[in-house]
Amino acid sequence: MSEIANKIMKKVKDGAVTKIPKWRFVSKRVFIWGSLVVAIVLGAFAVSMMMFQIVNVDWDLLPRVAPGAGFGLFKIVPYFWLLIAVLLFVFVYFDFRNTRKGHRYNGGVVIGVSLLIAFVLGLGAYFIRTPERADEMFRQMPFYEDMHMGREMMWNAPDVGVLAGVIIEIRDGKAIILEDMIKHVWEVDIEKAKIGKGVGEKVLAVGDRIKAVGEIISLGKFRAEEIRFGGAGRRF
Repeated sequence: MSEIANKIMKKVKDGAVTKIPKWRFVSKRVFIWGSLVVAIVLGAFAVSMMMFQIVNVDWDLLPRVAPGAGFGLFKIVPYFWLLIAVLLFVFVYFDFRNTRKGHRYNGGVVIGVSLLIAFVLGLGAYFIRTPERADEMFRQMPFYEDMHMGREMMWNAPDVGVLAGVIIEIRDGKAIILEDMIKHVWEVDIEKAKIGKGVGEKVLAVGDRIKAVGEIISLGKFRAEEIRFGGAGRRF
């Protein structure tokens, strides 16, 4: 028997080494696997939020409001949720490595499988409109709303034909008074405007958030060729 083994046996006989209760091992495993599941579910939620924000971009207007593909993509990337997702998947990787057999698996495989699971769950959450409801709830928090305002301001660019704001008055169905995102008031001619993306059969009403696509015709006046519904709250 080796010298190390002899020392260990001596400590056991002398009572210097105590047996660790089984429940502590079980508790540790439950905690590791439980945190792993929670991290993947939260990662799936972050993925669904990214899907929601990217899918709802008016891609056809992007070249108009953000000339240059690089600048446009830089503005619309949902960095907040991307950062949350990255941190969660890093946690998943290290947490999985702490499982009994986690060290046997390649890191790329672990991340790949967790991403696939999160994508499938996130896709399901997206189709049941979970991120849309969550986005409206989060926008009650000032830091979250302020973080998105800069990103959404790019859609308020009347000089290139896109005006975003809230309807504060409707005049005979031929014109609306719109307060834009920087509190400027516009008279918008909608007589020949077509009902565009996101509006469907909806009738415009005071309080609606819209995007008017068209052109400035004079100071404070805008002619709309198309009206797009912007969404609830302040979201565009």
